Amino acid sequence: MKGSFLRGLLEVILPTPRNCLFCQEAIGGFGLCETCAAAYEKKARLNGQCQRCGSFGVRGQACDVCRHWPKYLVRVRAVWPYEKEAREAILAYKYHQQPWMVKGLAQASIGYLPAGVEFLVPVPLHASRYRERGYNQSSLLAKALAAAGGPPVVEALRRTKATPHQVGLSKAARLHNLDGAIAVARPEAIAGKHVCLVDDVITTGSTIEHCARALHTAGAKAVSALVLAAGFSTQAGR
Repeated sequence: MKGSFLRGLLEVILPTPRNCLFCQEAIGGFGLCETCAAAYEKKARLNGQCQRCGSFGVRGQACDVCRHWPKYLVRVRAVWPYEKEAREAILAYKYHQQPWMVKGLAQASIGYLPAGVEFLVPVPLHASRYRERGYNQSSLLAKALAAAGGPPVVEALRRTKATPHQVGLSKAARLHNLDGAIAVARPEAIAGKHVCLVDDVITTGSTIEHCARALHTAGAKAVSALVLAAGFSTQAGR
C-alpha cells in the first residue's frame, strides 16, 4: 500500500512522459501513436512471423531458430521486428537510463501475452551487470505487465556467473555463452505451472532456451515467453 502511494505521488510530481516510444509524438496515454502502431502491424504482416518463436521473415509453425526446441518450450510471442525505431527504443530503455519507458512498453505488449500462462518470470541479470545498469529491464517490464493486468511476477531465476554480452559474439558462441549461468532460485513457486519468461529481444533464442531448460528441470509444466522484439530468422543474436 505504501509503495503504491509513493508511486502515485511520484507520478504527480514527475509524471511519466506521454510520448510515442518510436516517433516521440505527444499521445494521450502510453505506448505508440496510432501511426507508428499501424506501421509496425503492417511490417509484421508483410514480413511474416514464425508461430512458435516469433522470428520475422518466415511463415509457418516453426523455423530454423526453433524447430529443435523441446516440447515444453511452447511459444514465444514477439511484438515488433527488431529494426529501426523499435530497436532504437529498446536500446534506449535498456542501456541509456530510461526505465520510465517501461509503462509504454508494457501497454504496447500486454495484448501479446501467450495464452494460459500463470506467472511471469523475468530473465535474470547478473549482479555485476545490475550494478552497472541500475535495473533489470526484464524485471521492470514483467512488473509493469502485471500492473497492467497480466499474471503475477515470480523472480524464479538467477544468474550464477557473469558472462560476456551476447552482442558481438558469433552465433555458435552465443548458443553456449550461458551454459551453467542460469539457476532456479524458487523451484517451489513454478513447479507444475505454465510460466512466461519476459525479455527484451530474441534472435537465436539462446537466452530463452537456457532459461526454459532450467525452469523445466525445476518442475515447470510448460514455458512460454513474451519479448518486445524478434530478429529475422537468418540473424544471429540473443
